[in-house]
Amino acid sequence: MTSILTFDGLMEAARQCALGVKWKDSIAAWTHPRSIALNCLKLKEELDNGTYRLGGYVVFDVTEPKRRTIRSPKFRDRVVQRAMCNAGLYHDLTRGNIHDNGACQNGKGTTFTMDRLECHLQRYWRKHGNDGWVLRLDIRRFFDSIPHDQLKAMVSKKARCEEFRRRVDEIIDSFSDPGIGLGSQISQLLAIAYLSELDHYIKERLGVRHYLRYSDDIVMIHESKEFLQRTWTDVAGRLAALGLQLNPKSTLHPLKQGVRFLKFRFILTDTGKVVRMLDRRNIVRIRKRLRKLKNKAIRGERQWQDLTNSFNSWKAHAEQGNSHERIRRLKRWLES
Repeated sequence: MTSILTFDGLMEAARQCALGVKWKDSIAAWTHPRSIALNCLKLKEELDNGTYRLGGYVVFDVTEPKRRTIRSPKFRDRVVQRAMCNAGLYHDLTRGNIHDNGACQNGKGTTFTMDRLECHLQRYWRKHGNDGWVLRLDIRRFFDSIPHDQLKAMVSKKARCEEFRRRVDEIIDSFSDPGIGLGSQISQLLAIAYLSELDHYIKERLGVRHYLRYSDDIVMIHESKEFLQRTWTDVAGRLAALGLQLNPKSTLHPLKQGVRFLKFRFILTDTGKVVRMLDRRNIVRIRKRLRKLKNKAIRGERQWQDLTNSFNSWKAHAEQGNSHERIRRLKRWLES
């Protein structure tokens, strides 16, 4: 049976997957001009004759912003998955998502989501001022808790290509049940699509106008504390039916305390201005990280450039908020 994935599609997917990681010897060799066509041709033949099999995963832990286990597919599997997304799977899994579902989609991301939160806060202020309530929900062990049978049922409804449905089921089955690995494009898309119906229920059935979701982080803003308390209970029940649980750190608090979201604290002033301030916990984490790097650089265990690169990476994130003074003080500390 001939695969819907084409040789040209695999070539383009390989080039996309290699962006930013060609410094790795294995990927540089796979995508070398003298080998990329041969590798993609071999992949195409395996896909057509049914001998293609998923390889293993590269498993490692990250600690920022919290400890997570990443299961990254081998490069050739990433090429196949990217080619599937380019050939229509991305559209199938994201069609119907609400506008304020911000994770892992073209034209979206953390910057988009933070801008949308600021927009919602300003719209709320025009009608209600800064008196109101914020419900922040976080799902406990989101990626590790999604049941395979319900996830496959969702894929069966959304994916229009039979081959893609079968291959996505194989990807799901490659992880222990429940749960899917955090570390691939398709895993991310499956996770955000899994809660799409919940997004519509909250927005359309419950009528929560000021609602955002970034992966497993949910924010709602409303003038009634009692309404959000009922919504909290309702959402918890619907998540339980999906095999998920809310994290105990979920909170309901006054809007005047600000909104903690995506490592920033958003404060709605009496005049309707939204001030973005770095979350204090983010400052503490980056100071600890930079202190360790600086000490290792002094001992000769790391390059000084590693310290500069880490600071510049954080600085690019911090500049999305009102953080000039924070950046200046941290830079002065580094140079001391």
